[in-house]
Formats: sequence, structure tokens, C-alpha cells
Amino acid sequence: MLSGGGATGLAHIGVLKALEEENIPIDFLTGTSAGALVGGLYCAGYSPDEIEALVKSEKFLLMSQGLIESKYQYYFKRNDADADMVMLRLSKDSILQTSIPTNLVTPALMDWEMMSGFSAAAAAAGYDFDSLFIPFRCVASDIQDKKSVIFRSGQLHEAVRASMTFPFYLKPIRVNGKLLFDGGLYNNFPANVMYDAFLPDVIIGSNVSGNTAPPDEDNVMSQIKNMIVTHQDYGLRCDNGIILNPKTNISTFDFQSAEEAIQAGYTETKKQIDSIKLLIHRRITKTERDAKRAAFKAKCPPVVFDKIEVEGINSKQQHFVRRTLVKKKEETVSLDDLKPRYFRVSNDERIGFMYPKTYYNPQTGKYMLRLDIKKDKEFKVEFGGNFSSRPINTGYVGIQYHLLNKHAWTFSGSSYFGKFYAAAHASIRWEPPTKRPFYLEPEFTIHRWDYFRSSSTFFEDVKPSYLIQQENFAGLNFGVPIGNRGKMVTFGRYAELDDNYYQTEYFLSIDTADRTRLFSYTAGIYYERNTLNKKLFANEGSFFYIGAQFVNAEEWTIPGSTAIERDTIKKFHNWGIMKMEYQHYYLDRGLLRLGINLEAVYSIQPFLQNYTATILSAPVYQPIPESKTLFLDDFRAFQYVAAGHQFIFHFKRNLDLRLEGYVFQPISTVLADVDNLPYYSSPFLHRRFIASGTLVFHSPIGPASLALNYYPEQKQPISLIFNFGYILFKRKALK
Repeated sequence: MLSGGGATGLAHIGVLKALEEENIPIDFLTGTSAGALVGGLYCAGYSPDEIEALVKSEKFLLMSQGLIESKYQYYFKRNDADADMVMLRLSKDSILQTSIPTNLVTPALMDWEMMSGFSAAAAAAGYDFDSLFIPFRCVASDIQDKKSVIFRSGQLHEAVRASMTFPFYLKPIRVNGKLLFDGGLYNNFPANVMYDAFLPDVIIGSNVSGNTAPPDEDNVMSQIKNMIVTHQDYGLRCDNGIILNPKTNISTFDFQSAEEAIQAGYTETKKQIDSIKLLIHRRITKTERDAKRAAFKAKCPPVVFDKIEVEGINSKQQHFVRRTLVKKKEETVSLDDLKPRYFRVSNDERIGFMYPKTYYNPQTGKYMLRLDIKKDKEFKVEFGGNFSSRPINTGYVGIQYHLLNKHAWTFSGSSYFGKFYAAAHASIRWEPPTKRPFYLEPEFTIHRWDYFRSSSTFFEDVKPSYLIQQENFAGLNFGVPIGNRGKMVTFGRYAELDDNYYQTEYFLSIDTADRTRLFSYTAGIYYERNTLNKKLFANEGSFFYIGAQFVNAEEWTIPGSTAIERDTIKKFHNWGIMKMEYQHYYLDRGLLRLGINLEAVYSIQPFLQNYTATILSAPVYQPIPESKTLFLDDFRAFQYVAAGHQFIFHFKRNLDLRLEGYVFQPISTVLADVDNLPYYSSPFLHRRFIASGTLVFHSPIGPASLALNYYPEQKQPISLIFNFGYILFKRKALK
């Protein structure tokens, strides 16, 4: 009999391990919550060593955190990273009360792994829990009728999942029309279930829990726990029994400490083994137990699907899901083949929740998969931005409308607003359920950078600024996935680039700025692969980008009052550009993580009318967040290679110290002569460096960072900056 207790419940594995070593027979098992998980795995034919390996695996840790394996994170589905920090889901007729998330972690990987891990055992038992490797019972809670629900038969993975649905942590599931939660709410130590169901001669209970402490007037969580959790009796129903109480110092959700919990259960059992042996005289040898386990596993039919049903959504939406999961003329689908397609569906923004059930057909030897799908709320509203100690504060608001019928549609709009950066973006994305997935996405973007002064309204000046860049473009993107973590995108765009600047540092408010406008048509293609774990200040994974672009542009340069050349210039230009970018965190050893950054650009763009206009249009190297907010002409060139290295001290799961160094090597530097006309230096004449030290706290809504940055060649080489949020901008037309 195994109690609930979250991560501390993994101590039950150590209990089972010690009992098997001592040849103590285990004839029946009952469990609640974590006890249901461990007990269910054991009764499905898993040995204690196999269960221990599972809960200590990276996959199990991902499950506990609501994540999925990186190879099943469908990057093709992602939009470009924005500065969002908080997200709300809304439907057309919902109010805020019904839009607050009901769970902290996403159970997609957990639900898949439990389905794939328990389905064969349930089929072998004929969906009768008495016919499992060991007869089994588990307990869930019906909060509507305020009573326990005891599972004796049915879907084994569904029973275990219901029993361990901790409120606000995991999304609850419906079983036979009832919304069920963690069994520990009403029966966290199912001694009565063991006694009533099996009438054993001896009961061994493993208990890692206890009653909730009395409510505290200043602690709202203690008040909520006392409202929803029933006071329980942690005693036994029979005289012949013993209770084991493994002691640990780990918290309810500290699944990283699985080894400590297992050892606590093992140690406690070994301590009391003499007392257990006095109560239980019968023994079962390892050979006998292994033979029985092998015989049960041999009865388990492999999980292969020949039919897939979809419930909870309309017929057009069902068609989209089935076409995604099963290819044409495909009669059967294995678990391995189905898994990446399953996560392609579950990761879709339009899918709020998907729960799998399997049904074995003895006549065909195959399974039917039934997916209970709940469509997510149509609207997604995002808020975010960046708060900084420098005047680069930026707000962000985004909204998306998701439509799922026979095809999938996403209508997106977003806005950045601030003195330094402002933008507006709109796009429509269309995804048909074809054999080979793709998307078409028309988009429109308008954005502006003001490097030296502020503006009072969204896109309007009230005084001249030393350098303002504005860009408007409309385009069409065609994307296809390359594996689960990569995509290939071809695009075409029409863009208008408008740069306002002075060619001298000495000007008056009555002076007019020089202005260079580019009216351009561009087409290109790029491949991108991303496994980084964060969109800013990543410390795991890799990113690779390679792309090529052709540009046809008409230049208009209109001189201002301080310009040397007084004539308006009109020219036509054609050029091509190639770029490669690579970032990889290649070592994770204890506290230390190491990463590299490589970048190379080759552009044959001709010079524009003057040095300032030319350097404004040149590719730029911006390896650290602050550099994206500075106009550093030393780090702009038409051909360059650059490299960097990161030393990251990962003190805790959410606290990093980053030490970084970068070198920028232009092939030839663009310089200005006495008339501010551009010319190339000798090859490899100049080299530039950046060094940075940053303390980063990864909060639940975004990173807080304190950075000391060093730019050796600048007039003010050292900067100290604090940021909370994301320094991220919309992509440029001529990237």
C-alpha cells in the first residue's frame, strides 16, 4: 500500500526494491497519486530497477516540468521570438475568470508516455486490474460528489493519471463523465481499499505524507489546502501490518532528487526487515519472480494502431487531426512512427488539451487510438517588453486569433512602443493538413529605431535626431519543416527603408537632416534549426542559420542643411548577401556550461551616396543584448567573420553568471574620407572586441539581468546596465 506525496513518493521504489531483495512476496498493491504511479508500473510488469531508471531519466524530469523531448518540439510551428512575458487565452464569449490557466505544467509528454507504457499491460489483463502482473487498485477524487473513486478496471494509464492529478499542477481529466483529481484529496493512504478489495493476511504500508498543517491567517496556500484536502487517518485496518515512514528533505515537486527519495525508502525498509519477516513467512525467489514477470510481459501485445478516432472537436477539425496523424494508404501506425506526429498536433497553438486512450482488439491484434481533444481558446493575448536602466524601455502587446477547420489559420498582430524602438506587425498564416506540411504567410511590418533622441508619438518627430532608421515592408513567406527542429523558408518582400541622419556631430535644432531612402525588392531563402532552451540568455542547445538573399533597390539621397554635397542623388543597385550563424552550448559539467558563437557574412552591396548612409545599410554584428540597442559603426561591415565564447556558471536552475568574449574581423573596413565618402581599408586591417559579464535570474515571466559590458574602441568603453524582460525586435526586411 503506497501513499501519495509527490516527489517524496518515489521512496516507494526503494521499498519495493528492498522487499524483492529479501524475497518478500508482493501479492497485491494499492496506491494513491505518486503511490499509484509507482504501484501501477510495478503491476504492469516493470521491475524496481526499471522503475528507478525511468524516474531518474531525463525524460521523466521533462515530464515533471511539463516539457517534451527536444526532438519532438516542432520548431516549424513556432512564430519568430517576440518580447512577450505574460500570456492570456480568451475565447469570443469568455471572461477573464475562465481564461486563467488551471495547471502549471503541460502534461503532453506525461500523457503520451503513460499511454505507451501502460497500454500493453492493460490489454494483456483484459482491462481487469486483478489480472495484471500483480492485482492493483488506485484512488482518485471526485470533487463534485466529494468522494473517492476506486479504479478496479479500464484504462490503466487513465486510472493512474487521474490518481496523480495534483490540483493546479496537472490538468484534470474526465473519466466516465466525471472530472477527477488527485486521490490524496480524500484518501492519501488507501489502507481501507487494500483491506476491502483483497483481505490480505498482512499489510505493509509505505507512507511519505501526513495531514495538512492547520490554516494560517497569513498563508493563503495553507488555507486553500485545508479547504480542499480532507483530514485523514494514516493507520492500518488490520492488526497484522507494519507502516514504513521513509524520511526525506525533498519538496513535493523536487523530482530531481529521485535518488535521495529512493534511497530513503530502501533504507527504511531494510531497517524494519526483521519485523516484516516475523509477520510474513512465505518467500518468493528472484528466479520465480523473474519468470512470472517475463510470462506476463510475453502476453503483452505490441502497441500498433490500425484505427484512430478523434472526439471533442467538429468534423472539419477532426479531418485536420487525422490527416496529420496518418498518411494516405497507411494501414497501421507504430508508436515510434506516431509519436512525432502526435506532438505535431499537441504542440499546435489551436489545441488546448489532448488526451489519448487505447483499446485493444483481440481479433486483429491491433489497437484503436481515441484522442479526446479540447480546442484552445481562439484568442491569445501577450504582454511584455523590457524595463532598463538605460532609456531603451520598450512595451510589447501581441494578439493572435487561431482558427482550426479543415485547414489551420493564424491571424497575428503585435506592437512595440518605446522611445528607442517602436513597431507594428501583422500576418496571416495558412497551414493545410498535407502529407508534407508547409505554411504560407503574408506579412506587413513597420518599425523604427531612434538611437539618440526620443519621439513623443508613435512615428512622429518633435525635434531632429542624430540617427533615426525606419523600415516598412510587406512580404510573403513559404515555409517547410526540416525535421522537427528545423525549417526552410523562402520569401519575397517589397521594402522601403528611410534613414534620417546628420553627417556631422555639430548641428542645430533648425538644421534639417540628411535622408536616404531605399525602395527595394528582395527575395531569399534560409534554413534555420533551433534547439536553444531560452529565447534570450540560453544555456543549453544550439542554433544554426544559413541564408542567401538578392536585393534590387533604388536609392534616393536627399541632402540636409549640413551636407557637403547639395544635389539629390538617385541610383539603382543590385546585390546579393549570404549569412551563416551558429551558436552551440557544448559542455554541461557540474556548475560550468560552455558555449560558442560563430557568424560570417558576405555581401556585394555597393556603397551608397555617403559614408553614414552606407554604414547604416551594412550588416551588423550584435552578439550581446545591449549591442542591439547601440549604433556601433565599428561592428558593421559588408564582409566579416566573428566568433565568441561563453563561460556560464549555472548556480541554480534559474540563476546564471555569464562571462563572454567576442572578436569581430571585417575583411575590409568601411572608412570615411574628409568629404564623408566611403572607401575600403586594406584587408584585415582592423579587428574589434566585446567582453561581457552578466548575472541573469530567469524569473517565471522573463529574465532579469545585470551586465557589465566592455567595448574597447568606444569613447565610453564600459557600460553597466540592468534589464528586466526581452531585448528582442521584429526581423528586418534585408536580414
